[in-house]
Amino acid sequence: MDANTIGRSAMGGVHVPHVNAEGAEEVFWTAWSVISSIISFITGSVLYIVRFLWVVLWWPVSAILGILLILLSPVTYTLQFLISPVWWVVAAAPRLEPLYIFFGTAAFVGVLSGLFLSLTSLFLSSVFVNGPSSSSSSYHRPYTPTTKSSRPSDLSHHPSDDDEQRLFQSKWDDAATTSSLELDESDFNHIWGATVLTGAATITTGLAPAVTSPITEKGLPVNAGKRNRLHGMLFRETIHEEDDSE
Repeated sequence: MDANTIGRSAMGGVHVPHVNAEGAEEVFWTAWSVISSIISFITGSVLYIVRFLWVVLWWPVSAILGILLILLSPVTYTLQFLISPVWWVVAAAPRLEPLYIFFGTAAFVGVLSGLFLSLTSLFLSSVFVNGPSSSSSSYHRPYTPTTKSSRPSDLSHHPSDDDEQRLFQSKWDDAATTSSLELDESDFNHIWGATVLTGAATITTGLAPAVTSPITEKGLPVNAGKRNRLHGMLFRETIHEEDDSE
C-alpha cells in the first residue's frame, strides 16, 4: 500500500496530493521577493517625494533664516556671550571629580567622628560625673539660715568666707527684726499716747503729731535714728491737764 492509498483511506475517500519540500521552498522565496520588491518601491517613492519637497522648500526657508540671522546678530552674539560662562562651568565640572571625592570623604569622616565623640562623652559623663567629688563638698552648699536658738555661741573651726557671710546675714536679719518690733511698739505708743511737753502741762491732742515723738529721760526721742513714719489719721482723744497747784 503506497502513501496515496493511505491518504485516501484516512480522509474518507478524499484525494490529498503529495507536496514536495523543494517546491514549497521555491514558492516561499518567490513570495518573499515579491513582497520585498513592493516594500522597496514604496520606500523609494516616499523618500523621493520627501527629498523633492525638501529641495523645493529649503531655498525659501534658508533665505528667511539667513535674513533673520543678519537682523538678530547682535542679540545672538549677546546671548552667546552670556551663556559662554555656563558652558565653561559645565565643561570644567567633570574635571573637578577628584575634588568632589575628597570633600565628600572628609565630610563623611567628620560626621562619623562627631557622632563617636558625642557618644563617648555621653558615656563617660554618665559613668564618672554622677559620682561624689571632692570639689563639690566645698562649693555649692545649700544655704540654711541660722537663728539665735540654732546658731552656736562660738565656732570650733576656722570660719570660711561662706560661714562669715552667713553669720553676718543672720545677724543682719535678727537686728532688722528687733528694730522692726521696737519701731512698731514705739509707733503704737506714739499714735495712742502722743504727748507734747510744755512748761506747765502735758497735752494729749486729737491729732497724731507728725514731727514730735515721746521724750525719754535723756531728752531724745524713743525712735531717734530709726525710720519715722508719718501718720495723718484722726483719733478721738481727751485732753488731760495737770494740777498746777501741786
